Amino acid sequence: MGDLIIKPETGGSIKLQNNAGTNALVSDNSGNITLAGATTLTGNVTLSGTANALGTVATGNLSNNNIVMPRFKEYDQYKKGSGVSSSTINQDAINISGTDYLTVTPEHTGDLIEFGWDMMMYGSTGYTGCGIEKSTATNFSSKDTIWAHGRHAQRWYSEVNFMELGGTLSNTASAFNMSAGTTYYCRMIGMTHSVSGSWNWGDSATNAVLGSGHYLVMKRWSIV
Repeated sequence: MGDLIIKPETGGSIKLQNNAGTNALVSDNSGNITLAGATTLTGNVTLSGTANALGTVATGNLSNNNIVMPRFKEYDQYKKGSGVSSSTINQDAINISGTDYLTVTPEHTGDLIEFGWDMMMYGSTGYTGCGIEKSTATNFSSKDTIWAHGRHAQRWYSEVNFMELGGTLSNTASAFNMSAGTTYYCRMIGMTHSVSGSWNWGDSATNAVLGSGHYLVMKRWSIV
C-alpha cells in the first residue's frame, strides 16, 4: 500500500481539531508542528531541529547525560570533636573517627560523589597518611578503603611537627565500588609506616576555628 499524503493548498496548514473546533495539531507550510493540550506520544519518537519552547516536562525519564546535567541530590557531614593519637607502626586503617561517620546512598553507579576533609595533625617523626573507608554496617564490621594518601603522604621530623591536611576527592559511585540503592557509611582513617614515632590526627591548633578533630563532608550528584 502506498503512502497516504495529506497536502494543503499553497500557503495553507494541516489542522487536526477536536469536536469543538479547537486545534490539537497544526502543521504549517514550513513543516513546523504545534501540539496543543496534553499530548501523549508512544513508541520511539524522533524530533529533529530545535525545541524552542519545550515547556514543562511533568513525567518521563530524562536520564541521558547527553541531554541532562547531573542534579545535586544528597549531602552529609560530620565533625570529629577530638584528635586521635597512635604510635603503632605499619597500619593502613586506623580508626581516627571514633563512632562518627557520614551516609551516602547512590541512586546510580554513574552518580558523582565528592568528599572533602580538613584537619590539623601532629607527628614526631616518620611517615603517615590518611584516607576514607566505607562499610554497609554502622559498626564497620566489614569495610574497605575507597581512597588513601598512602603511608608516605606526610613526613615528620624535628623541624616540622604540625601540618594541615585537607582536600577534595570526586569520582563516580562505580569507581568507589558503590552499588546503586545501597547505603554506605564513610569515615576517615589514618596510616603509619615502619618508622617509630607518635602521631595525632586532628591535633588542636591555636586559635583554629576547627579546633581539634576533623571534618568529613560528602556531596552527591545524580543524573536524574
